[in-house]
Amino acid sequence: MKNLDIEKIGTDLVIAYEKAQGREPFRPKYKGCGWDLNFGNNKETRYIEIKTTRSKKLTGRWLEKAGYNQLRMNPDFYVYGVTDIKDDGTGTLTIHTAADITIEEDIKYVLKFKNSRITENKL
Repeated sequence: MKNLDIEKIGTDLVIAYEKAQGREPFRPKYKGCGWDLNFGNNKETRYIEIKTTRSKKLTGRWLEKAGYNQLRMNPDFYVYGVTDIKDDGTGTLTIHTAADITIEEDIKYVLKFKNSRITENKL
């Protein structure tokens, strides 16, 4: 499976999850904003960066500088990890907030995911 296929499956799973929570997806207004998708309803808006892998666990992942700034300052910014992606289009979703992530600034904003506060949802 190619990386683009993995990313598409991960994005589709995130969209399905968010819709099930009553939030509708919409694209950010500009490129380079630091996240992949927005989801919202009349109560909240989430700014979501999506990280995907076929592995069972997310390890260090790159984050653009704009995303790094959002992670530090925006309480509505989330990193959704989709792991264990299978050929049949399934995977495991983990939702991360700034409290769940350590950022190693000296090596270009690599995210390290803590396991203590992760919400897991099998999709």
